[in-house]
Amino acid sequence: MDGSRVTVDYYASDETFPSENSPNITPVLHFNKRETFGYNLNGKDFYVAQGDSYSVVQDASAHGTFAKILGGVNASTKKDGSNRNLTREVTTGWSTLAGADVLTILGMADIGATSTDTYPLSMSFSTAGFTADQIKNGYVYLTTKDANGNWINAVDANVGPQTETFVSGSWNSSYPLGTWGVDPVTGTAWAVINHASDFAVLRGATGDLDGSNVVDQNDINLEQAAVRARSTSKAYDFNGDGKVDAADVRWLILHQTH
Repeated sequence: MDGSRVTVDYYASDETFPSENSPNITPVLHFNKRETFGYNLNGKDFYVAQGDSYSVVQDASAHGTFAKILGGVNASTKKDGSNRNLTREVTTGWSTLAGADVLTILGMADIGATSTDTYPLSMSFSTAGFTADQIKNGYVYLTTKDANGNWINAVDANVGPQTETFVSGSWNSSYPLGTWGVDPVTGTAWAVINHASDFAVLRGATGDLDGSNVVDQNDINLEQAAVRARSTSKAYDFNGDGKVDAADVRWLILHQTH
């Protein structure tokens, strides 16, 4: 249990009792994690039957961040002991990380599966603190946690072969696994993925004004232009004093990476 979140990791072993063994003889067991499931007191439950779309899964945080699975289909063929098709119970929940809303999704995979069905996930974010170039070039993007708890691009956690491709614009149903993008019109970041856990929309390196993933002379030039234009945008206020001036240019020079 973690606040309003309850998570269960299910472990099981494939070993069985040999027919010649008596019931009081236990074979050597090798347990592996087969499934993670749970629920959140501040989330929702969605039931997705086999063959149905995951697009019914959508939720909003208390702070107004909106998340939605845009497509994908429950392709499971699993059945219960009475030969009835199993239905997925997909759960959502919310927490915060350094002021950013974090979405948790559970229940997307079969027991024992190493990946989920492929699906596109979208989350909204405020565009107010970003330049047009940052949004257009993928400076802000949908992230997830890796095995060490580090936040990485959501497509980097995908299972299996893919070609990572950035799109400046909205999601399209023709986009394959590994495609990710930002839609400046709707203020959403999205990614085509095959895993489920924690997700957040985070930014790249502070000071990267043009979204090139480095802080270089071009970013300094853009900052100087913003100072000359008397900009008041928070995207250019790096020292947090509420002003866009020469002090922010000096901050960029000190934090230049290329």
